[in-house]
Amino acid sequence: MITTSSGNRLEGLIRNEDNFSVQFQTKDGAFHFFQKSELRGLDRGDASLMPTNYGERLGSGELADLVSYLMTASPNTSHARSSHKDDWDDDTE
Repeated sequence: MITTSSGNRLEGLIRNEDNFSVQFQTKDGAFHFFQKSELRGLDRGDASLMPTNYGERLGSGELADLVSYLMTASPNTSHARSSHKDDWDDDTE
């Protein structure tokens, strides 16, 4: 949660931060850039923005589709890469 110097409160995610500035993405997807000296407050909440009650929000078919998608989207799945060394040879050497 960011509170601007004018008192506006924005809820979202910090996308980039350094000692002097913060890039912030609100829940609607909009990006905002702030100088920290211009902020009234920056509160890092402990709660995740992701919902935890998937069993209540999704039907069994939707949940199965989500898990199936996540299994194919992950680069670390066992079926996504072969364990054979020959398959990992780099032609750029």
